[in-house]
Amino acid sequence: MSEGISRQKNIAITGFMGTGKTVVGQIVAELLNREFIDTDERIQKRAGKSIPQIFVQSGEAHFRQMENELVEELSSRSDLVIATGGGTLLNSGNYQLLRKSSYIFCLTARSEIIKKRLADVYDRPLLGASPSIDQIKTLLGEREKKYNKFPIQIDTSNITIQRVAEIIIELVNGMAI
Repeated sequence: MSEGISRQKNIAITGFMGTGKTVVGQIVAELLNREFIDTDERIQKRAGKSIPQIFVQSGEAHFRQMENELVEELSSRSDLVIATGGGTLLNSGNYQLLRKSSYIFCLTARSEIIKKRLADVYDRPLLGASPSIDQIKTLLGEREKKYNKFPIQIDTSNITIQRVAEIIIELVNGMAI
C-alpha cells in the first residue's frame, strides 16, 4: 500500500480534539512503516509532566512555546507521521513550517460526535473534565475559521479510523506523483 508514497515529505494530521488525529496517525504510520510522533505526547515526555500540569504550573504561553520548538524540530525532518495538538497549527508560524515539510490533513467531526468521543476524557486543559456540548461548540467555533483554511479536510464523524487512514494514504499517493 505504500508504493508511490514520497519518502521525503511528512504527513501531518491536525484538527480539533476528539477527531481521531492520534489513532489515525498511528495507523498511517504503521501502514507506511514510518515513525509516528504525537506532539502532545512528545511535549509531555520532555516536560516530565502532563499538559494540564504544564498549563497550571507554567501557563498556556509556555506550552505553546514548547509546541513551537517541537514543530521547528519536526519540520526539519522527513518520513514522519505527525499528530499535532488541536491548537498547534492554529499558530501561522507552525503552519508555515510544517506546510513546507508535510502533507497536512485536517480531521473534523460534528460537535455531538466529539462530545461522545471525549465523554471519558479528563485531561483537556481548555475544556476541563467531561466537557459539555456547549463548551465543545464554543471552542470549536473559536477555531473553526482557522481549521477551515486547511485545504484537505476529512470528516471522521461517520467513517472508521481505518478508512480515514486509507483516505490519507490514497491522497498522499496522488500528491506524490
